[in-house]
Amino acid sequence: MRALQVQARQCYSGYIRLDREQFVEMLLLDGCFVLEVLSKKLNKENDALRDISWVLNRIVTDFLLLENQIPFFVIHKLYSISCMGNEWSDSILHHLTDFVQWRAPMWVWPHQFEIPQCEIHHLLHFYQEFHVPNKTKFPIITVQSSMVKKQEDPVYMMPSATDLKDAGIIFQTKKFPAHFLDITFKNGVFEMPMIATSLDEKIIILNLIAWNAMFSSEATKQSDNSNYLSPLSSYTILLESLIRAKTDVQLLKACRIIENNDPSDEQVASFFNHLGDLNVISGESHYFAELFRDIKRYHDGRWHRHRAKLIRDYFHSPWSSISVVAGIILLVLTGIQAFFKVDPVAHH
Repeated sequence: MRALQVQARQCYSGYIRLDREQFVEMLLLDGCFVLEVLSKKLNKENDALRDISWVLNRIVTDFLLLENQIPFFVIHKLYSISCMGNEWSDSILHHLTDFVQWRAPMWVWPHQFEIPQCEIHHLLHFYQEFHVPNKTKFPIITVQSSMVKKQEDPVYMMPSATDLKDAGIIFQTKKFPAHFLDITFKNGVFEMPMIATSLDEKIIILNLIAWNAMFSSEATKQSDNSNYLSPLSSYTILLESLIRAKTDVQLLKACRIIENNDPSDEQVASFFNHLGDLNVISGESHYFAELFRDIKRYHDGRWHRHRAKLIRDYFHSPWSSISVVAGIILLVLTGIQAFFKVDPVAHH
């Protein structure tokens, strides 16, 4: 650790108040604790902490706090020392993959887990690379380019969930989504994976956004695309658009898209309203450009809105539907009766 401490210090942007020995001790203790928890979890060893299920959840959440990160090469070095001549000598990434599978973030329940191929900076970075789809598999769609062929104005935000419902759009939970970007809109049906709002999941997404903001700014400097918007940022824009008030939360809860663990729907709405406070959003290019365009076009269509109003006002229950049909039949019969009274020849 003394040999690595200079390299490790260079990984932190802020001033470190610990002296050389204190810093080395922190790296050693934190790195060993991570490996100890990982080993006991994978080997199912009895442990005072592991035996209490909610404690392990909080420990993993604590591992993912941005301020708690230590360089990944420190953990890797301790791992390589601890498993010499041990059956546990496979790649640490394989073991971490097994470790984080059960702790999926709030938006995704992936089927296939792939080991990240890039250089890992720390555990939070590994977690993001593990759960967030790689941008090479989901190419960025520029908002302007997606509108050129349609000769439409760029769409940077979506109407709220309540407004979309009033326009006739139906919300459904995505069954077996491949990833958190697996959000589709077709024939008036909007499907997306379930969103949970437990404390641990809120903490994780906030720290992912904070790390994403730092990482994206660096990636933008090294990229030809100055308007690069990460998939997590695109998803944040989508959530902020959909969920603006407690009525939106109530609607998405009824559709089983939001699993609310908060005392009130207002708190959930407030949480999503402030997601963008930590985000770096250019709004120029993102993963949901085509989705936003299709939804806006459907939302602005008068026919869809009138049809939705008709169904909402007159066909919202079986009894109201029967009443409408009976009224139509009565109106037709009344018209026929009036016609025969006015035209006796037709009656003859």
